[in-house]
Amino acid sequence: RNREFNHPDHCFNLLGHAWKLWLERKASDFIDPQLPNSFDLSEVVKCIQIGLLCVQQHPGDRPNMSSVLLMLDSESASLPQPKQPGFYIERSSEKIDVEMSQRDGNSNKITITLLEGR
Repeated sequence: RNREFNHPDHCFNLLGHAWKLWLERKASDFIDPQLPNSFDLSEVVKCIQIGLLCVQQHPGDRPNMSSVLLMLDSESASLPQPKQPGFYIERSSEKIDVEMSQRDGNSNKITITLLEGR
């Protein structure tokens, strides 16, 4: 489970980083270089594209689950280009500096959010 993402060159969250690489036509750079080279690059890029389709800003643009399954299963279907994600966040560099200076290796902070209806 991804809890945090920090990139030395920009202040985007993980989704913002994926979107930035997609726009630059460098989706393959999103793959962890530590992974063994035992995957089909075109399949990975397809999964990234489908993931970006699922988080588009306007819910009406997002595919439903049956469409996602068809996209994943199809080898020949041409996929639409994703639009900007709705959860695309760029953090300020000042906030990152504060977070980095406050971080220690043994922090055991817990945050609990309870959602209740009115």
